[in-house]
Amino acid sequence: MEKNLGERSSIQRFWFLIAENDLFDMVKKSGFGLDEFYQFQRKRFVRSILSSLVAIIPSILISPWFGFSAVLFFMYTWRYVYKQEKYEFNKDVFEKQINWQVFKKMFRNYIRNDNPSIVAVLKKMLERLKESHFKDHLNKFIIDITEHPENVKPYVDFSKNAAGGTNESLTFMLNLYNYQNYPGDSSVVDELLNDTRDEMMEGIKDIRSIKERWFYFVPTKLTMLQTILLFGYMAGATINLVVDKLNF
Repeated sequence: MEKNLGERSSIQRFWFLIAENDLFDMVKKSGFGLDEFYQFQRKRFVRSILSSLVAIIPSILISPWFGFSAVLFFMYTWRYVYKQEKYEFNKDVFEKQINWQVFKKMFRNYIRNDNPSIVAVLKKMLERLKESHFKDHLNKFIIDITEHPENVKPYVDFSKNAAGGTNESLTFMLNLYNYQNYPGDSSVVDELLNDTRDEMMEGIKDIRSIKERWFYFVPTKLTMLQTILLFGYMAGATINLVVDKLNF
């Protein structure tokens, strides 16, 4: 999260102070900026306030003690929206890593030929990939390095947009840039192939780790189910009480 909060308004500093440590980083890695971060926090706050209003009717009709449940409703909704956003972020990261591993495996097979052209290899790979955001990023990358062959920025951008900007993907793309600009250096090819093999093994471990996280959320989901049942019970009790008073 950005540390320079002094230049922001009071409400903007407030959104940062009540945010989780990794929330703004998730927003940035998803391709968004400060405006989207503030918008997310505002919507999250409004949803939490609205959920806390559920406790008003029971506190009026049944007992004032139900008013304390408004705090619980607020905190639950606030945390739930964050968990939901983190789930979507991890899902996106997982899909990017799958596509990235396929990309590296295909690239490693093509690059074994004698001094192949990077653009030619990437075009062959593009034809084999299914329609996806990754394919769109790869197509843009091919266009960028064709128009600006000596510029390293397209390689860095592709690492961020297509692979989530991991250190491994950035290292790989920088080695690819060196290979493109120094094709006569065989050591660059060897390093590129070694990096690809090592990163594929690390990538497989990361993918397994992401998939296994689902099991960690089972207790949380059970707790959410209990909370939903509690909401239903409170709503039913409130309706019965209102009906009884009307009949009276």
